[in-house]
Amino acid sequence: DCDNRVVRILGQGVPDPAPTFQTGEDGCCYQAILVDDPFGECIVGRPYLCDGAGVTAPASHAGAWVDIARAEHASIAAFARLQLDLMALGAPLYLLQEVAEALHDEVRHTAQVLAIASQLAEQTVSLGPFPFPDPVHPENDLAAMAHAAVREGCIGETLSALATRRAADACENPAHAEVLRAIADDEDRHAALSWRLVAWALDAGGREVRQAVIEAFQTPISPVHLPLLDDAVLAEVARGGLREVIEPAANALLA
Repeated sequence: DCDNRVVRILGQGVPDPAPTFQTGEDGCCYQAILVDDPFGECIVGRPYLCDGAGVTAPASHAGAWVDIARAEHASIAAFARLQLDLMALGAPLYLLQEVAEALHDEVRHTAQVLAIASQLAEQTVSLGPFPFPDPVHPENDLAAMAHAAVREGCIGETLSALATRRAADACENPAHAEVLRAIADDEDRHAALSWRLVAWALDAGGREVRQAVIEAFQTPISPVHLPLLDDAVLAEVARGGLREVIEPAANALLA
């Protein structure tokens, strides 16, 4: 009973208690990946979220490449916060190392995109202080961290990598296209890191973590946004990514 379109039913139905259906009767529950249609809010890479809304630093200029730079810059903060979360949760060192490497990738992405934005503006484009809305507290709830990793990483970064690669293919400037392809390659690795992170959380946690991961995959996605591509192309990329990448990977993860 919702306005979302069911993309695919996943796996076999299992008995589920009444609260899932809010009907007062038990029923048969199926995992389903949903997609919000039409698209509304945006995801670019791994966002820095506060109360569900993305936060970015102010910029000295406006433009498509400036918006991309602001998003990449926010990803630095997102990975820094993730590093603290994982330390608070006792994550293994290999995950901490991969997150640190991803953070350095985002620093490089920001610098590369700002250089392109400055070239196009014919003057230096800069970003202001990052507006952290609240004091940053490490997340010590494994289920909440896994839920966020699915939304921001397994889904968000996977789709972001696909969209960025599509933008590179459509880019007429060879140098700019090369930067976009390099970013897409890094985003692929960041997405893979998120899948490994969630797999670790599933192994380390119990039923609560598994339910949080399932819920994260079932929740309708926010659409990818990339200023270099129009909405129709982005919608195509998102639907293809859900069907061909995220759905089979989620099935394997939860098998």
